[in-house]
Amino acid sequence: MTLEEATHNLMAALRDHDLDAVAAALADRAACIKAGSRPTSELIAAGNRAIYDLLTLKQRLAFENARLNQIRESLTDTLSGLKQPHFDYCG
Repeated sequence: MTLEEATHNLMAALRDHDLDAVAAALADRAACIKAGSRPTSELIAAGNRAIYDLLTLKQRLAFENARLNQIRESLTDTLSGLKQPHFDYCG
């Protein structure tokens, strides 16, 4: 795999929000660089864009996590205020 292909895979994985594919593409990029591939200015810019996209994704996931926690707390508060039904089976 070339550094260009690994970078393309990284950007596609980020667009798809596929964290497993992001990890694989990052490992491929690192292997290419260790093998002696020299990044062009375009590939360096793409790497910088990937860092920005990862930070944006991290912020979005943190926001979604906070929203889910609010929903869970609201649901827990609502359910804890409800009386539990009582069934009298003896009479």
